[in-house]
Amino acid sequence: ESVTLRKGDVLFSNRSGELARVVEDTVGVHDVMLAPCSEAMFARRSEFGHPSCHGNLVGALAPFGVIDDMLTATVNVFMDVRITPGRGVTICEPASAPGARFAVKALQDLVLGIAACSSERTNAGRCKPIFYEILS
Repeated sequence: ESVTLRKGDVLFSNRSGELARVVEDTVGVHDVMLAPCSEAMFARRSEFGHPSCHGNLVGALAPFGVIDDMLTATVNVFMDVRITPGRGVTICEPASAPGARFAVKALQDLVLGIAACSSERTNAGRCKPIFYEILS
């Protein structure tokens, strides 16, 4: 229902089912416009053999029956993507800092995949680990 996410917002499936609700957000800047980076995207930039979020997620989710074309959209937590005056997009340095939190409450049983960005062109050129916790 929006191109931004805030506390209280609901994440929907591609069939409009309610999946999860945002219950904590200390940053308020997240991307829901861009598809996960892929091998094809890197090839368009003449970067070959580069790991990608799409490939990493599909590989991690394969034991759950997820295949390539099933992964279509993601929530890019803490990723700051802006629309430029020329109608393009630019990826800015994240507004998050160590200790930033984003939490959702599942509204149904879910299988989730989490990937840290593998592109040197984002995150101000610094790829860093991510920490997560799953509570029942």
